[in-house]
Amino acid sequence: MSLPKKLSGEKVLDSWSVLVENGSGRGKQVYEDFMNFLKESNVPELNTEAVKVVPGWLKGLFGKEREYLKV
Repeated sequence: MSLPKKLSGEKVLDSWSVLVENGSGRGKQVYEDFMNFLKESNVPELNTEAVKVVPGWLKGLFGKEREYLKV
């Protein structure tokens, strides 16, 4: 895991989200399952990283951050 950072300066090519049924409290398992899926897909030159991001400087001052999967 890296330190929290802003997304400014990085280009976001696309973004999406999905609601995981019965995912509450199972974040680590969902993350591991998804990473295994990507590994088994054998997509060439695919880099992934879990990063903590603050949505803006003001929210960052209050310690609000979210974890994202950067691909």
